[in-house]
Amino acid sequence: MSKKSENQPCMVCGEISYSIRFGAVSCRACAEFFRRKIVSKARIPKRCNGACDLGKYHRKTCQSCRFQKCLKIGMLEKVVASRTPVNRRSENNQTILSGLEKAYDKLENSRDNVFDRKNKIPKYCNHQELDDMFEIDIKLISTHFIQFFESKSSLENNQNKVLSTHFIIRFSLLEVAFRAFGKPTYILPNNDIIDVSKLDKVYQHLETGEDERGKNSQVILQRFWQMNEKTMKTEVFPVNLDQSEFLFLCALIYWDFGIENQSEKCLEECQRMRTQVLKELTEYEKSNYPENELRVAQVIGILQALQKTLDVIQHSGYISNVYNLKGKQCPLYEATNE
Repeated sequence: MSKKSENQPCMVCGEISYSIRFGAVSCRACAEFFRRKIVSKARIPKRCNGACDLGKYHRKTCQSCRFQKCLKIGMLEKVVASRTPVNRRSENNQTILSGLEKAYDKLENSRDNVFDRKNKIPKYCNHQELDDMFEIDIKLISTHFIQFFESKSSLENNQNKVLSTHFIIRFSLLEVAFRAFGKPTYILPNNDIIDVSKLDKVYQHLETGEDERGKNSQVILQRFWQMNEKTMKTEVFPVNLDQSEFLFLCALIYWDFGIENQSEKCLEECQRMRTQVLKELTEYEKSNYPENELRVAQVIGILQALQKTLDVIQHSGYISNVYNLKGKQCPLYEATNE
Protein backbone atom coordinates (compact mmCIF):
# COMPACT_ATOMS: atom_id res chain seq x y z
CA MET A 1 0.00 0.00 0.00
CA SER A 2 2.85 2.42 0.76
CA LYS A 3 6.52 3.21 0.38
CA LYS A 4 8.77 5.40 2.47
CA SER A 5 9.18 9.10 1.67
CA GLU A 6 10.97 11.92 3.40
CA ASN A 7 9.27 13.44 6.40
CA GLN A 8 6.56 15.49 4.66
CA PRO A 9 3.08 16.76 5.53
CA CYS A 10 0.12 14.77 4.23
CA MET A 11 -1.05 16.55 1.08
CA VAL A 12 -4.67 16.12 2.17
CA CYS A 13 -4.73 17.24 5.81
CA GLY A 14 -1.20 18.38 6.69
CA GLU A 15 -0.47 15.64 9.23
CA ILE A 16 3.16 14.47 9.25
CA SER A 17 3.62 11.52 6.89
CA TYR A 18 6.51 9.21 6.09
CA SER A 19 4.91 7.32 3.22
CA ILE A 20 3.59 7.58 -0.30
CA ARG A 21 0.24 5.84 -0.35
CA PHE A 22 -1.80 5.11 -3.47
CA GLY A 23 0.46 7.43 -5.48
CA ALA A 24 0.68 10.50 -3.22
CA VAL A 25 2.18 11.58 0.09
CA SER A 26 -0.58 11.03 2.63
CA CYS A 27 -1.03 10.05 6.24
CA ARG A 28 -2.39 6.66 7.24
CA ALA A 29 -5.82 8.05 8.16
CA CYS A 30 -6.38 9.81 4.82
CA ALA A 31 -5.09 6.82 2.86
CA GLU A 32 -7.44 4.48 4.73
CA PHE A 33 -10.31 6.92 4.16
CA PHE A 34 -9.55 6.92 0.41
CA ARG A 35 -9.31 3.12 0.30
CA ARG A 36 -12.63 2.63 2.10
CA LYS A 37 -14.46 4.98 -0.22
CA ILE A 38 -13.11 3.27 -3.34
CA VAL A 39 -13.82 -0.24 -2.05
CA SER A 40 -17.35 0.53 -0.80
CA LYS A 41 -18.35 2.36 -4.03
CA ALA A 42 -20.91 4.28 -1.96
CA ARG A 43 -21.92 7.76 -3.06
CA ILE A 44 -20.30 10.53 -1.04
CA PRO A 45 -22.91 13.22 -0.29
CA LYS A 46 -21.90 16.83 -0.93
CA ARG A 47 -23.26 19.35 1.57
CA CYS A 48 -20.91 22.29 1.04
CA ASN A 49 -19.56 24.71 -1.58
CA GLY A 50 -16.50 22.54 -2.22
CA ALA A 51 -14.01 24.66 -0.30
CA CYS A 52 -13.90 23.15 3.21
CA ASP A 53 -10.79 23.60 5.37
CA LEU A 54 -9.19 20.18 5.84
CA GLY A 55 -6.51 20.65 8.49
CA LYS A 56 -5.46 17.62 10.51
CA TYR A 57 -7.95 18.54 13.25
CA HIS A 58 -10.79 19.10 10.77
CA ARG A 59 -10.16 16.48 8.09
CA LYS A 60 -13.33 14.58 9.01
CA THR A 61 -15.56 17.65 8.65
CA CYS A 62 -16.46 17.02 5.00
CA GLN A 63 -16.06 13.65 3.28
CA SER A 64 -16.77 15.10 -0.16
CA CYS A 65 -13.99 17.71 -0.01
CA ARG A 66 -11.60 15.21 1.55
CA PHE A 67 -12.18 12.67 -1.21
CA GLN A 68 -11.86 15.29 -3.96
CA LYS A 69 -8.58 16.46 -2.45
CA CYS A 70 -7.32 12.86 -2.42
CA LEU A 71 -7.98 12.70 -6.16
CA LYS A 72 -6.51 16.16 -6.75
CA ILE A 73 -3.16 15.32 -5.15
CA GLY A 74 -2.87 12.22 -7.32
CA MET A 75 -4.16 9.30 -5.27
CA LEU A 76 -5.13 6.58 -7.73
CA GLU A 77 -8.32 4.53 -7.66
CA LYS A 78 -6.76 1.83 -9.83
CA VAL A 79 -4.02 1.27 -7.26
CA VAL A 80 -6.63 0.58 -4.59
CA ALA A 81 -8.44 -1.84 -6.89
CA SER A 82 -5.26 -3.66 -7.85
CA ARG A 83 -4.28 -4.17 -4.20
CA THR A 84 -7.65 -5.38 -2.96
CA PRO A 85 -7.82 -9.21 -3.16
CA VAL A 86 -11.02 -10.74 -4.46
CA ASN A 87 -11.76 -12.53 -1.19
CA ARG A 88 -11.05 -9.33 0.80
CA ARG A 89 -13.40 -7.34 -1.42
CA SER A 90 -16.12 -9.93 -0.89
CA GLU A 91 -15.60 -9.82 2.86
CA ASN A 92 -15.87 -6.02 2.92
CA ASN A 93 -19.15 -6.14 1.03
CA GLN A 94 -20.60 -8.31 3.77
CA THR A 95 -19.94 -5.89 6.62
CA ILE A 96 -22.75 -4.07 8.35
CA LEU A 97 -21.16 -0.75 7.43
CA SER A 98 -21.13 -1.48 3.71
CA GLY A 99 -24.79 -2.49 3.86
CA LEU A 100 -25.64 0.68 5.78
CA GLU A 101 -23.81 2.82 3.24
CA LYS A 102 -25.77 1.32 0.37
CA ALA A 103 -29.09 1.68 2.21
CA TYR A 104 -28.37 5.29 3.16
CA ASP A 105 -27.35 6.01 -0.41
CA LYS A 106 -30.76 4.70 -1.56
CA LEU A 107 -32.48 6.93 0.99
CA GLU A 108 -30.55 9.99 -0.18
CA ASN A 109 -31.31 9.22 -3.83
CA SER A 110 -35.01 8.91 -3.04
CA ARG A 111 -34.89 12.28 -1.28
CA ASP A 112 -33.19 13.84 -4.29
CA ASN A 113 -36.11 12.69 -6.42
CA VAL A 114 -39.04 13.33 -4.06
CA PHE A 115 -37.84 16.71 -2.76
CA ASP A 116 -36.13 17.71 -6.04
CA ARG A 117 -33.09 18.69 -3.98
CA LYS A 118 -30.76 19.28 -6.92
CA ASN A 119 -32.97 22.10 -8.20
CA LYS A 120 -34.20 23.33 -4.82
CA ILE A 121 -33.04 26.62 -3.33
CA PRO A 122 -32.83 26.15 0.47
CA LYS A 123 -35.11 28.40 2.52
CA TYR A 124 -36.34 28.84 6.07
CA CYS A 125 -38.92 26.19 6.93
CA ASN A 126 -42.37 27.02 8.28
CA HIS A 127 -43.96 24.67 10.86
CA GLN A 128 -46.56 23.41 8.36
CA GLU A 129 -43.87 22.69 5.77
CA LEU A 130 -41.88 20.97 8.50
CA ASP A 131 -44.82 18.71 9.35
CA ASP A 132 -45.46 17.86 5.69
CA MET A 133 -41.78 17.19 5.03
CA PHE A 134 -41.36 14.80 7.97
CA GLU A 135 -44.55 12.94 7.05
CA ILE A 136 -43.06 12.23 3.62
CA ASP A 137 -39.55 11.56 4.91
CA ILE A 138 -40.69 9.01 7.48
CA LYS A 139 -42.15 6.95 4.62
CA LEU A 140 -38.87 7.22 2.69
CA ILE A 141 -36.87 6.15 5.73
CA SER A 142 -39.12 3.12 6.23
CA THR A 143 -38.92 2.10 2.58
CA HIS A 144 -35.26 2.66 1.81
CA PHE A 145 -33.30 2.56 5.09
CA ILE A 146 -35.18 0.45 7.62
CA GLN A 147 -35.47 -2.19 4.92
CA PHE A 148 -31.76 -2.93 5.41
CA PHE A 149 -32.24 -3.76 9.10
CA GLU A 150 -35.30 -5.89 8.42
CA SER A 151 -33.39 -7.84 5.77
CA LYS A 152 -31.13 -9.10 8.57
CA SER A 153 -34.00 -9.94 10.89
CA SER A 154 -35.42 -13.33 11.79
CA LEU A 155 -38.19 -11.72 13.84
CA GLU A 156 -41.93 -11.64 13.32
CA ASN A 157 -43.44 -8.54 11.73
CA ASN A 158 -44.80 -7.19 15.00
CA GLN A 159 -41.31 -7.16 16.52
CA ASN A 160 -39.84 -5.50 13.44
CA LYS A 161 -42.55 -2.88 13.93
CA VAL A 162 -41.49 -2.36 17.55
CA LEU A 163 -37.91 -1.71 16.45
CA SER A 164 -38.77 0.51 13.49
CA THR A 165 -41.18 2.66 15.53
CA HIS A 166 -38.51 3.09 18.21
CA PHE A 167 -35.94 3.95 15.53
CA ILE A 168 -37.71 6.56 13.37
CA ILE A 169 -37.65 9.63 15.61
CA ARG A 170 -34.20 8.89 17.04
CA PHE A 171 -32.77 8.51 13.54
CA SER A 172 -34.45 11.73 12.38
CA LEU A 173 -33.06 13.73 15.31
CA LEU A 174 -29.57 12.27 14.93
CA GLU A 175 -29.50 12.88 11.20
CA VAL A 176 -30.56 16.53 11.49
CA ALA A 177 -27.74 17.00 14.01
CA PHE A 178 -25.29 15.19 11.72
CA ARG A 179 -26.21 17.46 8.82
CA ALA A 180 -25.58 20.50 11.03
CA PHE A 181 -21.94 19.72 11.88
CA GLY A 182 -19.87 22.81 11.11
CA LYS A 183 -22.89 24.84 10.02
CA PRO A 184 -24.81 27.70 11.71
CA THR A 185 -28.26 26.26 10.97
CA TYR A 186 -30.05 22.90 10.99
CA ILE A 187 -30.39 21.37 7.53
CA LEU A 188 -33.50 19.26 6.99
CA PRO A 189 -33.75 16.20 4.70
CA ASN A 190 -35.29 18.36 1.95
CA ASN A 191 -32.40 20.87 2.32
CA ASP A 192 -34.56 23.58 3.91
CA ILE A 193 -33.14 25.15 7.06
CA ILE A 194 -34.09 26.02 10.63
CA ASP A 195 -32.24 28.73 12.55
CA VAL A 196 -32.91 28.69 16.29
CA SER A 197 -32.11 32.41 16.41
CA LYS A 198 -34.92 33.05 13.91
CA LEU A 199 -37.81 30.98 15.22
CA ASP A 200 -40.28 33.55 13.91
CA LYS A 201 -39.62 31.94 10.52
CA VAL A 202 -40.89 28.62 11.89
CA TYR A 203 -44.08 29.85 13.52
CA GLN A 204 -45.19 32.57 11.11
CA HIS A 205 -48.27 32.04 8.94
CA LEU A 206 -47.28 30.40 5.66
CA GLU A 207 -49.17 32.91 3.51
CA THR A 208 -49.73 36.06 5.55
CA GLY A 209 -46.64 36.12 7.73
CA GLU A 210 -46.96 36.99 11.43
CA ASP A 211 -50.02 36.13 13.51
CA GLU A 212 -50.82 36.15 17.22
CA ARG A 213 -50.98 32.37 17.62
CA GLY A 214 -47.60 32.05 15.93
CA LYS A 215 -46.07 34.59 18.33
CA ASN A 216 -47.48 32.74 21.34
CA SER A 217 -46.16 29.42 20.03
CA GLN A 218 -42.70 30.90 19.57
CA VAL A 219 -42.61 32.44 23.05
CA ILE A 220 -43.72 29.23 24.79
CA LEU A 221 -41.60 26.78 22.78
CA GLN A 222 -38.47 28.88 22.42
CA ARG A 223 -36.87 27.48 25.58
CA PHE A 224 -37.26 23.92 24.26
CA TRP A 225 -35.42 24.86 21.08
CA GLN A 226 -32.71 26.51 23.17
CA MET A 227 -32.37 23.48 25.44
CA ASN A 228 -31.96 21.27 22.40
CA GLU A 229 -29.44 23.70 20.89
CA LYS A 230 -27.37 23.64 24.09
CA THR A 231 -27.24 19.83 24.07
CA MET A 232 -26.17 19.82 20.43
CA LYS A 233 -23.44 22.42 20.85
CA THR A 234 -21.95 20.99 24.05
CA GLU A 235 -22.34 17.23 23.60
CA VAL A 236 -22.89 16.37 19.92
CA PHE A 237 -21.17 18.87 17.61
CA PRO A 238 -17.73 18.66 19.33
CA VAL A 239 -17.52 14.94 18.47
CA ASN A 240 -17.67 15.81 14.75
CA LEU A 241 -18.95 12.46 13.47
CA ASP A 242 -18.06 11.29 10.00
CA GLN A 243 -20.65 9.43 7.93
CA SER A 244 -19.42 5.96 8.89
CA GLU A 245 -19.66 6.78 12.61
CA PHE A 246 -23.11 8.25 12.04
CA LEU A 247 -24.22 5.02 10.36
CA PHE A 248 -22.78 2.86 13.14
CA LEU A 249 -24.85 4.90 15.61
CA CYS A 250 -27.93 4.35 13.45
CA ALA A 251 -27.38 0.61 13.77
CA LEU A 252 -27.01 0.84 17.55
CA ILE A 253 -30.22 2.85 17.73
CA TYR A 254 -32.16 0.30 15.67
CA TRP A 255 -30.83 -2.76 17.51
CA ASP A 256 -31.60 -1.28 20.92
CA PHE A 257 -32.78 -3.09 24.06
CA GLY A 258 -35.17 -2.31 26.88
CA ILE A 259 -37.83 -1.24 24.39
CA GLU A 260 -41.49 -1.49 25.39
CA ASN A 261 -43.17 -4.65 23.98
CA GLN A 262 -39.81 -6.11 22.92
CA SER A 263 -39.84 -9.92 23.02
CA GLU A 264 -37.10 -12.09 24.48
CA LYS A 265 -36.13 -13.29 21.01
CA CYS A 266 -35.98 -9.71 19.76
CA LEU A 267 -33.78 -8.74 22.71
CA GLU A 268 -31.37 -11.59 21.98
CA GLU A 269 -31.15 -10.66 18.31
CA CYS A 270 -30.52 -7.00 19.13
CA GLN A 271 -27.77 -7.88 21.59
CA ARG A 272 -26.11 -10.13 19.00
CA MET A 273 -26.25 -7.46 16.28
CA ARG A 274 -25.03 -4.73 18.65
CA THR A 275 -22.00 -6.84 19.48
CA GLN A 276 -21.20 -7.10 15.78
CA VAL A 277 -21.73 -3.36 15.23
CA LEU A 278 -19.48 -2.44 18.16
CA LYS A 279 -16.79 -4.79 16.86
CA GLU A 280 -16.88 -3.11 13.44
CA LEU A 281 -16.91 0.36 15.02
CA THR A 282 -13.86 -0.50 17.13
CA GLU A 283 -11.96 -1.81 14.10
CA TYR A 284 -12.95 1.29 12.14
CA GLU A 285 -11.64 3.65 14.82
CA LYS A 286 -8.38 1.71 15.11
CA SER A 287 -7.59 2.72 11.53
CA ASN A 288 -8.33 6.40 12.21
CA TYR A 289 -7.38 7.27 15.79
CA PRO A 290 -4.31 6.39 17.88
CA GLU A 291 -6.52 6.63 21.00
CA ASN A 292 -9.30 4.60 19.44
CA GLU A 293 -10.87 3.51 22.75
CA LEU A 294 -11.50 7.16 23.64
CA ARG A 295 -12.99 7.83 20.22
CA VAL A 296 -15.38 4.87 20.51
CA ALA A 297 -16.53 6.20 23.89
CA GLN A 298 -17.06 9.68 22.41
CA VAL A 299 -19.14 8.31 19.54
CA ILE A 300 -21.31 6.11 21.74
CA GLY A 301 -21.73 8.99 24.18
CA ILE A 302 -23.84 10.75 21.58
CA LEU A 303 -26.61 8.24 22.31
CA GLN A 304 -27.01 9.78 25.77
CA ALA A 305 -27.22 13.27 24.28
CA LEU A 306 -29.79 11.96 21.82
CA GLN A 307 -31.96 10.76 24.69
CA LYS A 308 -31.84 14.26 26.21
CA THR A 309 -32.98 15.69 22.89
CA LEU A 310 -35.80 13.15 22.71
CA ASP A 311 -36.96 14.14 26.20
CA VAL A 312 -37.07 17.78 25.06
CA ILE A 313 -39.15 16.82 22.01
CA GLN A 314 -41.59 14.86 24.17
CA HIS A 315 -42.06 17.77 26.58
CA SER A 316 -42.50 20.33 23.81
CA GLY A 317 -45.04 18.03 22.11
CA TYR A 318 -47.03 17.75 25.33
CA ILE A 319 -47.00 21.53 25.83
CA SER A 320 -47.98 22.09 22.19
CA ASN A 321 -51.07 19.93 22.60
CA VAL A 322 -52.09 21.39 25.96
CA TYR A 323 -51.90 24.98 24.68
CA ASN A 324 -52.97 24.24 21.10
CA LEU A 325 -49.73 25.66 19.69
CA LYS A 326 -48.61 25.74 16.09
CA GLY A 327 -46.71 22.63 15.08
CA LYS A 328 -48.58 20.38 17.53
CA GLN A 329 -49.36 17.93 14.69
CA CYS A 330 -45.71 17.34 13.81
CA PRO A 331 -45.18 13.62 12.98
CA LEU A 332 -42.17 13.58 15.31
CA TYR A 333 -44.41 14.42 18.27
CA GLU A 334 -46.69 11.56 17.30
CA ALA A 335 -43.72 9.19 17.01
CA THR A 336 -42.59 9.95 20.57
CA ASN A 337 -45.93 8.75 21.90
CA GLU A 338 -46.01 5.42 20.08
